[in-house]
Amino acid sequence: MSMHNTFVATYAQQHLAEIDLEKMQSAGFDMHKLRIVSHHPNRMVKQQRLAPVLGSFGELDAAFFGCIPEEDIVNFEAELGTGRLFIVAHGSPDEIEQAKRIADSTHPASWDGLAEAAVYYGCTD
Repeated sequence: MSMHNTFVATYAQQHLAEIDLEKMQSAGFDMHKLRIVSHHPNRMVKQQRLAPVLGSFGELDAAFFGCIPEEDIVNFEAELGTGRLFIVAHGSPDEIEQAKRIADSTHPASWDGLAEAAVYYGCTD
């Protein structure tokens, strides 16, 4: 099994991320394999009970970003600066597929800059 299986979802609104986090928890996803990245981590006290909240992608452990190209990390950081927040998941291919299904069922994948939520990166190697 690959050591690098990652899923990244971006959200324009915090409550949409909360919906997906709660769905993941209800589905039995190992919440230790999730991270929330927010430009304002101190404002997300409620979310800290579900997963650690970080202030930048640079705070992620290597397991979480090991297969994400550096240029994508730079783009994620730029989006973070606009107020978007991210859910980052690391796990087995089945776990990553589960996270994708949950996010897709709530917010169909799209990216037009105005989307409230978009799943636009997943990697396995």
